[in-house]
Amino acid sequence: MMIIATLALKQLLFSMLRKFLWMAPVLLLCLSAPVYAQSEHPLARAFSSAISQSDMNSLTALLDDEVELQQPGHNGTCRKNVASGKLADFLRQNPPQSFMLKHQGSSADGQVYAIGQLTTRSGSNYKVLLRAKPNGNQQGGGQYKIFKLDFLQSM
Repeated sequence: MMIIATLALKQLLFSMLRKFLWMAPVLLLCLSAPVYAQSEHPLARAFSSAISQSDMNSLTALLDDEVELQQPGHNGTCRKNVASGKLADFLRQNPPQSFMLKHQGSSADGQVYAIGQLTTRSGSNYKVLLRAKPNGNQQGGGQYKIFKLDFLQSM
């Protein structure tokens, strides 16, 4: 009886070992596969640079003709030149110390989004969310224009 139990145990262990040996290389390949860093979208890179330096000319160039803007003191849709003025006022009142891009991606319909963290010289923090769509201009070379921009104060 002891011999049968020993053989059954050995057979069970051998079966488990065989499954493990089959799965180990697959698991090893999955875990050792290189993790590719998400490359920055050109619009996200340009926005990040422009807002860090409070470069209003560059920021205005990234805006669509109409922008849905949400920031302390303003919430609504406005024309590009009005949005640019409101952004300039906001950045004058809250001079950037740093801007860090936290996340970015794109949707199935071709829109691009980005989320960043704006830290001001006074120590205030804002979560910045932007959404952009393809320019539509065939000569635009695949450019995107920001149509929604939110500055949400975070604690």
